[in-house]
Amino acid sequence: MSIDDGLLKDIPIIGNLFSVINISQKIKDWFFYKKIHKFLFSLASIENEKRTKFIEQIGNSNDKKRIGEELIIMIERLDHIEKSLYLGILFKAYILEEINYYKFKFFQML
Repeated sequence: MSIDDGLLKDIPIIGNLFSVINISQKIKDWFFYKKIHKFLFSLASIENEKRTKFIEQIGNSNDKKRIGEELIIMIERLDHIEKSLYLGILFKAYILEEINYYKFKFFQML
């Protein structure tokens, strides 16, 4: 029997607990959305040719997947929405070859 069946949710204390958990998850999702939005906003000014060049330089799909996963983890771990804007600025510098990937990772840790 799953929790969604409603049996456990009918118990007052447990029902309230599930409501709090549900609200908490929605808040986390909203903050994550805002962080993604700020990150992407900081990349909006990159010219299409430079975006294409970057994608071609990444090469194989394993590198693309790894970088994408690392970015999602980095964004998710940020404790403030504005920090995702700064992360985006750093990633933009990496895309534009103003810094290398190791400097990007180093500055991100600060």
